Amino acid sequence: MSGRACGLALPASVGGIVAGSLVAPALAAALGGSGALIAVGPVVLAYALIAARESEPVPCAVLAGPVPVPARTGAVAGTGS
Repeated sequence: MSGRACGLALPASVGGIVAGSLVAPALAAALGGSGALIAVGPVVLAYALIAARESEPVPCAVLAGPVPVPARTGAVAGTGS
């Protein structure tokens, strides 16, 4: 996994929310509330099983490397010095 994959996580999750909000009303209208949940349940389970097979995840902060800290150049604002 590269550092760029972490930048894909937010757009992918937002895309999933958008896709779900587009599909949910159609499923609810066609199958009813309970029927829609029963139909979506196996899909969610399959996704969870695929995601669980992933090897040990690497946090995005580790991939990005150390964060540079700006050097102090005089008085700190708001301290009166």
